Amino acid sequence: MNEECRLCKSKNIITIKHGVRDNSEIDVFKCKNCGLEFLSQNAQPDNNFYEKGGMHSAYSVERWFQSTFADDKRRSENLSKIIKNKNILDFGTGNGGFLKLAKKYAKSAIGLDLDKSLDEHYKNNKLSVKHSLEDFDEKFDVITMFHVLEHITEPEPVLENLKKYLKKGAKLIIEVPNSNDALLTMYKSEDFKKFTYWSCHIYNYNAKNLQILLKNSGYKINKVKYIQRYPYTNHIGWLKDKKSGGHKRYKQNNIINCLYTLFLKITKKTDTVMIFATSII
Repeated sequence: MNEECRLCKSKNIITIKHGVRDNSEIDVFKCKNCGLEFLSQNAQPDNNFYEKGGMHSAYSVERWFQSTFADDKRRSENLSKIIKNKNILDFGTGNGGFLKLAKKYAKSAIGLDLDKSLDEHYKNNKLSVKHSLEDFDEKFDVITMFHVLEHITEPEPVLENLKKYLKKGAKLIIEVPNSNDALLTMYKSEDFKKFTYWSCHIYNYNAKNLQILLKNSGYKINKVKYIQRYPYTNHIGWLKDKKSGGHKRYKQNNIINCLYTLFLKITKKTDTVMIFATSII
């Protein structure tokens, strides 16, 4: 194999999967040094895919809006003290769910997204969303990136460029899927593996390699937070039924879920990682 890690440049690379859920020609590689997972060189969707609404073409914006509400609410409430009376930029704002809720706390809340098909939706929801960083001439107190970084082909230049839009001491908050997810690393669910790898996720990060990426891009790491978005019943669904949606099919016990979530956080095997950073350059 001639591949090298796109982050640490190690040659110690293995193939962990042939084919992803929407393209049988794409391989998934993993760096044994830093743990970064990445797709074949020819896997990257171009900007037209995102500009024309490729991420949500299979269902309505209203359905998409509803499906992300729980995450948008969690993020806005958990970050309310950080974004209160601040000027924030939500990078890769998607359907604008977080942006809409963040406006209750922030001094100003602006979004950035490539998707031009959502302009009418943004207008109807009174959301200010632009399509290029070059459209901004201000700096922000907080920039958020929720499940966006894994879609970016060249993440380091993007992160370096974002520093120009951060005020001194401002925060960059990034949330990504965790490649150390228990379903992959502890239960080794082949069914979840077939589902979770797809062509839009160019990279799969964990806390270790995400910190390396941010440090390489000129950031100081302030905090790492492990988040479990889905309850234990979702894991039951994958392990018992071999498909998603267990959290909708099985009744949940809140005490069990709290204890299980705590276990996943302690073992760092949650499905999601959030990192708080500040620019050092």
